[in-house]
Amino acid sequence: MSKIKSPVEKKAASYKKDHVVWAEYPKAFRKKWPRKKAKANRTQRHKQRRLLEPITDVETAIDTEVLTVACQPLKKWQRSSMPLGEHVIEKQKRRQSAIGSKKKRQSRSAD
Repeated sequence: MSKIKSPVEKKAASYKKDHVVWAEYPKAFRKKWPRKKAKANRTQRHKQRRLLEPITDVETAIDTEVLTVACQPLKKWQRSSMPLGEHVIEKQKRRQSAIGSKKKRQSRSAD
């Protein structure tokens, strides 16, 4: 059972703990991530194979050349997630800046 009892405390904890994910299809991650990881591993193997093709003395050269090819770090998300509290504040700012914009557009098109 939760130690937080009052609704105000629960809301504050939620704003700190919960995050908003900036993904167009957030649940597609479970399909896309394995594909993305496999593709990165595949490109690394192709690079290693290209380096190893011209080598004739396999015993000495493999260790030095293969170690130089490193896998590029993968980014799980294009944009990072942000806490729910910050997201709400940003959304309120956007709403405030949009007040009266429809009337401005209408007045520009009427001219």
